[in-house]
Amino acid sequence: HGPQLLITAKVIKGKKISAYYSIKDDINNGGATYVDATAVVDGNIVTSPHYKYLGDFMRETLNLYEKLSKP
Repeated sequence: HGPQLLITAKVIKGKKISAYYSIKDDINNGGATYVDATAVVDGNIVTSPHYKYLGDFMRETLNLYEKLSKP
């Protein structure tokens, strides 16, 4: 799970994170707020709970890229 890497890197504190429901407690214990949604953007982190939501995840990722790449 990608969010578990973020937990280990200690970069999720105070963030809203979506992930597969089985790691909800890990996310909350890591200091983030678990969100049950197809894609969540918080700052420069985009998360999604399952590959079946890849369309939503990529749309949000590309929107964030466009936003951050503007001068």
